[in-house]
Amino acid sequence: FLSKCMEPPPIDAVIEAEVLLREMRALDNKDELTPLGKILARLPIEPRLGKMMVLGALFFAGDALTTMAAASANASEVFMTDMTRGRLTYQQRNFAGNKFSDHVAMLNAFQCWENARQGGEMSEVNFCDHKNLNMPTLRTTWEAKNQLKDLLVSSGFPEECFTPQEYNFNGPDPKL
Repeated sequence: FLSKCMEPPPIDAVIEAEVLLREMRALDNKDELTPLGKILARLPIEPRLGKMMVLGALFFAGDALTTMAAASANASEVFMTDMTRGRLTYQQRNFAGNKFSDHVAMLNAFQCWENARQGGEMSEVNFCDHKNLNMPTLRTTWEAKNQLKDLLVSSGFPEECFTPQEYNFNGPDPKL
């Protein structure tokens, strides 16, 4: 059916997509979507990120992984960097704690921003200015995260799978 499109995708891309979906067990041997494939087809996100969210929901880490998926799918960075050096500030690096992970840093920054946001718009603005965070990107990530969460809940995942968790970013935490 793709060959009937006005601009069909290159055949190589179609073959790679089929291989990926089979490896992910989203497509069976009869070219039919599996139950996982049906969930992934509803998500407006790259299939690997979708599977990450599904697995996160199964392990009751859905909130964190929908946040990471939404941020990963967003073209803009959460952290604003100095254009001359292109490096994160000390304050921004501290969001990773002792984990040395960009994803952990983004998750911690996002959760701290959500807490600051509860204090009103001025609190949110001051927090973002002080930590050099991109407020429009955080807001877009928040909207995408909620859309993804709603899609997964409408696919049958219980709301409890998306309860925000507390993480220890500076010490041992088996949940990270």
